[in-house]
Order: sequence, then C-alpha cells, then structure tokens
Amino acid sequence: MDFIETSVMSLTGVMDKAFDIHKKNIGTSALYLFIVFIIRMILYFILLFIGMFSIVLMAVNFYSDFRVDDIAQHMDWGSIISIVFGLIILFSIIFLLEIGKQVGIIDIASKGFLDRPVRLEKALVQAFKKIPTVLSVLIAYGVIFIPIIILFGGLLLFILDNTFNIINIWSILLCLAFIVISIYLATIYMFSINTAVIEKLYFFKALKRSRLLVKKNFWRLLGINILFSLIVIAITYSIYSILGIVGGVFHIILRGMDIGEATLTSFLTIGNILRIPLQIIFSLFISPLGQIFNTILYYNQRFKKEGYDIELKLEDLQRTSETI
Repeated sequence: MDFIETSVMSLTGVMDKAFDIHKKNIGTSALYLFIVFIIRMILYFILLFIGMFSIVLMAVNFYSDFRVDDIAQHMDWGSIISIVFGLIILFSIIFLLEIGKQVGIIDIASKGFLDRPVRLEKALVQAFKKIPTVLSVLIAYGVIFIPIIILFGGLLLFILDNTFNIINIWSILLCLAFIVISIYLATIYMFSINTAVIEKLYFFKALKRSRLLVKKNFWRLLGINILFSLIVIAITYSIYSILGIVGGVFHIILRGMDIGEATLTSFLTIGNILRIPLQIIFSLFISPLGQIFNTILYYNQRFKKEGYDIELKLEDLQRTSETI
C-alpha cells in the first residue's frame, strides 16, 4: 500500500486522490450507475402503468348515470386500496434503490482508496446488503430534522397569518435561519452514510460518529464541500455547454445549406431528443465524483483524528510478512 494513500492529505491531495480513484474506476462506477438507472426506469414504467390502469379503472367505475351521493356504492374500494398499496411499495423500492446507489459508489471509492480489488458485482451486493443500515441512519436523521421543519413551518405560518400573508423581514430571517441550520446539520452529519457503510454503524451511532469526525473542523469541511461542489458544477456545465456549442454549430451549418424549413425543424428536434440521453450518459461519469470525494475526506478525517493511517500501515506490513 502506497505511503501517500495512508497519510494525512491536504485539500489538494484529497481532490487529486478523488479524481485519481474516479479515473481508475470510472468504467465500474458508470456501469454500476447505469444498471441502477435501468432498474429505476423499469420501476418508473411500472408506476406509469399502474397509474394509467387506476385511471381507467376509476373511469369504468364512474361510467354510468348515478347521483353524487351514490358514488361510494359504485367504487371498487378493494381495487383502489390494492393500487395505492402497490404504488407505496414501488415508491419505497425506488427510494431504497436511491439509497443503494450511494452505497455502491462508497464501496467502490473505499476499495479504490485502500488499494483493494474493485468489482462491479461486489458493489451491487453491498448496495442491497447495506440498505437497512443506511435506512436506519436516514430514520435517525429524520427524527432530528423533521421536528425542525415542523417548528420553522409553524412559525412561518404564524408570522404570515399575523401579517396578512405579507412576506416581511421576520419571515425572511426565519427562512435564512432554517437554511443555516440545514447547512449545519448537513455538515456535521456529512460522514454518517460513510460510517454506516464502512464501519457498520446504525441509527444515532452513525450520526454521533460523523459528528465526532467533523468536530473542530466544521468550517474547514464546510468550505471544502462548497469548493468541490462548485468544481463539479463547473465541470458538469462545461460539458453541457460543449454540447450546446456543438448543437449551435450544427444549427448554423444546416441554416447555410439549401434545405427546407420543415427538414431543418426535424433535424433540430432530433438533436434536442439526442441531447437528453447524452446528458444522462455524461452524468453517469460525473455524478460519482461527489460521493468519492466525500469518502476520501472521511478517511482523511480518520487519519487526523485517530491515526487510522498508522493502523492501515501496520495491517499492510502484517499482510506483507504473512506472504513472505
């Protein structure tokens, strides 16, 4: 194991490591996200089918002349309850799939950082295996955050109700306070998913672990996250702007050619349609960067706080001595 990989890194070192791991495993992470995307699209089509089926079913139930007070007698409540229950199950599966998507990228980033074999099938297995663990962390986070939402929402309604629904300085300050608290919670619990996946911690234990790792480095980690987010946004929009430039050049070329207006419109429509799958493909290669960076940052905090880099070096020396 390389010395740089198991030593405390600077901000540039963390960024370089994140980009390096992403570059080495870009095929695996992109294929992993593509598989998750396909599964999600299948579930969305099933949701669409159930939604259309439910609309048809309700139309059939109401297709007769009857009084408004007889509606309940004409409705097939058993079918409606079954449809609602099915929709809830599908939405839950999609939500769990979104959780699993993060878990797989964390597993890829962790294996890449620790110089261990990165395999697609392992990431998929971990994604589904760790869903209950991550879900417990999200529940714990909800227990903390939902009362805050209710409190601020109630205060905002109270202010607007007593000022005749006019937005004033107090409502603006209340919204700003809510944003500040949200950013604070997101920062101190930024490693909670990592601790759940890597250290196998559940519920409030994962939140407490993240809080300890962030302690005394809050402002630095907040600034680092903002900076890296801006970098990823810049990269994303740079690629999208290139697509826009290519589309613009293509439009100028078509304008210069002697073709009909209808043909030109058809070409432009096809170009706009093709842009959507291209943006999806590019997002598969860009979106893992954020979670990879957060995972490297998590390990770097453990190196600083606990000397975990020394533990990794000792484990590496032990493995080396066993193979000799």
